[in-house]
Amino acid sequence: PVLVRDNSKYTQYAPFDLLQYPESKKEYFESVNEALNTFFASKEYTLRFNEKKHKLERLVNAHIKKTRNKLAVHEQDLMETQDTEKDRIAGELITANMHNISRGDRELNTPNYYDPEQKNVVIPLDPSLTPSQNAQKYFKKYRKGNVKKQKAAYYIGRTREELLYLDTVSMAISQAATLEELEEIQEELAHQGYLKKEKRKTPVSKTPGYLTYISTDGFTIMVGKNNRQNDYLTMKVARDEDMWLHTKDIPGAHVIVKSEGRTIPERTLLEAAMLAAYYSRGKLSGNIPVDYTLKKHVRKPKGAKPGMVIYDHHSTVYVTPESNPRLSP
Repeated sequence: PVLVRDNSKYTQYAPFDLLQYPESKKEYFESVNEALNTFFASKEYTLRFNEKKHKLERLVNAHIKKTRNKLAVHEQDLMETQDTEKDRIAGELITANMHNISRGDRELNTPNYYDPEQKNVVIPLDPSLTPSQNAQKYFKKYRKGNVKKQKAAYYIGRTREELLYLDTVSMAISQAATLEELEEIQEELAHQGYLKKEKRKTPVSKTPGYLTYISTDGFTIMVGKNNRQNDYLTMKVARDEDMWLHTKDIPGAHVIVKSEGRTIPERTLLEAAMLAAYYSRGKLSGNIPVDYTLKKHVRKPKGAKPGMVIYDHHSTVYVTPESNPRLSP
């Protein structure tokens, strides 16, 4: 009995050898039952993988849409406060011209002392208010607008951070190759409050998996494929003198080159950068910027979401994404 494999999937079964397929794609079994059990177990695994992947994709895409809508609201609030400073100036000019204004006036025409050219400006007044009350009305409007402006700027920053985080999760889902990787992502989303935690028969391993390559020069290169793996590699596995790489301003993998006390050659650095570009949102683009620095210059801010770090003392190299089949996995 034989099964025919196309990459990681079994595509054909037969109780006898299928001579039309190359040996490299065939797997033989001692019995028909063994072959069928393997074939259908693989089909069931693929079905479970696809169902979980689509479920996570729908969840994350819904949160991305919701977060983008929130960002649009905050940006609109910020736009509405663009004239806040004009309200403060109006209050100041009314105060400076108290002797020229009477209750019942509908406007103040005065040079704008805050304008380098001191051009005249017309300030609407409420005729039912005293000059002092008109000034206080503008100051109150200024204070209210300024608070709104600060809140809008704060929430815009927070919302953009959340969008960036959700984008990294979306990318990790798209690049997941195993059910275990999807379960790591699901656990992360539950921990971040995006879905309810599930009771699991088999808990997710405390030690996340990650990809390991050996460079042409013999250096170990480690690649995280999701935020949990990235945090583990950067904050637990990497040492201060190891090299850390990440695509510049593009969601992607944390890549670690183990130095083991040696100087990392340029060829190894370029191979690691290619892997960083390949396992990133820029995978299908060309000439991708990849930042690299020693791990000791990488820090995780307090309260930062999984996979989010800041770094300095870095340089940038430009590469074309490549899975780099020349490297030994």
